[in-house]
Amino acid sequence: MTVPTYDMNSVMAAARQRMIADPDFSALIGVDVGKSDTGAWTDAWIFRNFNEDGSPLVNPAGSGMAAITMDMREPAFSVSQYHTLISRQLRFYIYTDPTRSTTDSTLIKTRDAEIRCSRIADAIRNIFNDVANRVHFWNATTYIISSVLYEDLHILDVPGQDGIVEGTISFALELG
Repeated sequence: MTVPTYDMNSVMAAARQRMIADPDFSALIGVDVGKSDTGAWTDAWIFRNFNEDGSPLVNPAGSGMAAITMDMREPAFSVSQYHTLISRQLRFYIYTDPTRSTTDSTLIKTRDAEIRCSRIADAIRNIFNDVANRVHFWNATTYIISSVLYEDLHILDVPGQDGIVEGTISFALELG
């Protein structure tokens, strides 16, 4: 028997497409997520890589915006001798900068980064926490057996970044 394979790049690209196509999430683009024409994906600040210093490819520091980096580096559950399912965690790292003045980048609201991070995480949770197992095709070619919340939002201050917070949220994917 052959074990099904999956392409991690395709899964992450399909996840990103789902986020951008979702009206609740896309309402945050331009307000909380920003726009950029740099990096691996070119129509929003949603990346699959980090800079060498661990920050997103476009660091939102001083912008009053947010950036999201995602990966699938870890399994969601232990390997079993009773099935051939492949599990991965789809993890999102949400970096939000506090609201700033558009003229000189000074802080306007000092602790609203957590609220904005939570709002973005809520939109991501609504897209990927599919406990009813309703959506299997994330795009025309990417089939996901199931996607459920694995670790809920956890928010930390980013040291030395003038108010930026990092929130992480992950989902357990069964891939085949």
